[in-house]
Amino acid sequence: TIQNHTQNSLSGIIKNEEVEQLRKGVKIDDYTTKPAKVKILKTDDEKNISRLEITIHEGKNRQVRRMCESIVCFSYFKIFYCPRY
Repeated sequence: TIQNHTQNSLSGIIKNEEVEQLRKGVKIDDYTTKPAKVKILKTDDEKNISRLEITIHEGKNRQVRRMCESIVCFSYFKIFYCPRY
């Protein structure tokens, strides 16, 4: 199984409930994603950003971005690091 590891920066401070939603799988359009491994790397209240490490086992188009957008409306999203293992 190919795993896609990403480090992502989101505007806003992500809540534990939102991380749990990602871990369980979220509904995007007409499908539900498989559970993801999610780790909060850093939150910065001053800059109002959260940094996450997300590992998925699927490779749908822009999946990580769409997963994060489905749990809460972030105004900014950027993938900092995206190696495939």
